[in-house]
Amino acid sequence: MRADRQPEFTQLDLEMSFPTQDAIFAVIENVMVRACAVAGITVKGPFRRLEYRDAIRLYGSDKPDLRFGMELHDVTEHFAPASETLHIAGHVQALVAPGAATFSRKQLDEIAEKQSRSARAECTRSKSRRRALPRHSKKISARKC
Repeated sequence: MRADRQPEFTQLDLEMSFPTQDAIFAVIENVMVRACAVAGITVKGPFRRLEYRDAIRLYGSDKPDLRFGMELHDVTEHFAPASETLHIAGHVQALVAPGAATFSRKQLDEIAEKQSRSARAECTRSKSRRRALPRHSKKISARKC
């Protein structure tokens, strides 16, 4: 590994006969532990594993940033009385954001705009794949998507 390269941009070619997924993970985890040790970083295996379906269910992404613990929580039942008025056809999910109660209106608007741009992009991808609307945007209706 070169000193000017980050580990996530490194490709390793493995030659193994009939490996299982766990065997591949074990080899790669060992390589990463040793590479970090060479760099003076102590890392312990085995690394946390997250199934695709669990990542999507818990974080809404197949590549979640686990540093912040921003799991999605199903709050559909709290919107049940207003589901027809709000045209809710699926699940309603929310993030718990400790400290956000003190955010200014400007900060909340910036977050909402960023989320809206992300939701529009997701809507475009979903539309091209013929999937349902994203369930995380109140600003996008079926007419806009």
